[in-house]
Amino acid sequence: MVVLAAGRRGVELFRLNTEDYPVRLGLDVDPLRVETARFAGDGFDVPIGRARGIWLRRPRWPEITPEVHDPLDRLFARQEAVAAVGGLWRLLADRCVSPADALQAARWKLAQLAVARAVGFLVPSSLVTTDASAARSFVAAQPTILKAVGQAAVALGDEERVGHTVELDPSVEAASVRPTPVLLQERIAKRADLRVTVVGQRVFAVRVRTPPDAPLDFRITHPDDCAYEVVDVGPVFESRLHAYLAHWPLRFGAFDFAEAADGSPWFLECNPGGQWGWIERATGVGITDALVDLLLDPIAVHA
Repeated sequence: MVVLAAGRRGVELFRLNTEDYPVRLGLDVDPLRVETARFAGDGFDVPIGRARGIWLRRPRWPEITPEVHDPLDRLFARQEAVAAVGGLWRLLADRCVSPADALQAARWKLAQLAVARAVGFLVPSSLVTTDASAARSFVAAQPTILKAVGQAAVALGDEERVGHTVELDPSVEAASVRPTPVLLQERIAKRADLRVTVVGQRVFAVRVRTPPDAPLDFRITHPDDCAYEVVDVGPVFESRLHAYLAHWPLRFGAFDFAEAADGSPWFLECNPGGQWGWIERATGVGITDALVDLLLDPIAVHA
């Protein structure tokens, strides 16, 4: 969507698939002359050091050539590849929609929830634990959902799995938390979901209603089965959104809120690289054009 929107404006974009680096996509960068940095591959040469805007979104681990057989050598090669491209993104941080360090820091929900509370959002009671007794006590105290502490998606090669928020049965699941930390959270009795996408200083808020028998996590329901309503969240709420993003700092965020029966929005999470195409198709809001504006001049749009 972004590539097509940029093309309509005569703007040239290059999509870099990070899993192609460094086998099919080479890198050349002088740290003292970052403007000369470039990616090169079969039949193309991209002067990344002269890019006006860069959007880092869902990067994958570098691919290491099968010619390297020794496991420790492969691990070292991957570490070096990550260090090189990661260093480049940090040299070009002022041109990134959201800098690499900010994206990394903002991924995990423990910090998200604390920052959300600090800027004034309502935040459900939450607990991250590996202790079955603590989990049972938490679940017994209120209706509880279980969700990922980090990103609820994993990929290995061509296989990808995505997890979803589920409600816990207090008599069963709470005893199975030991293998890895889990995030338990008070379930908000919601009348709707609120997806708020922030691009630079622009705010796109949409109320999402699912069918009565839909799963708890609205993202499981097919988009065509949902009802959408563009809403105005008001200046106070918008200021909290911007304060949240400025903390990291991010210039893009896809926020999810649960809208309670009394209309109050409860912060659930903010994905610094979240999806927006389905919201735009359903409502016509101009998120893609706002992203192109941001890519053309990320510093000015953020100022």
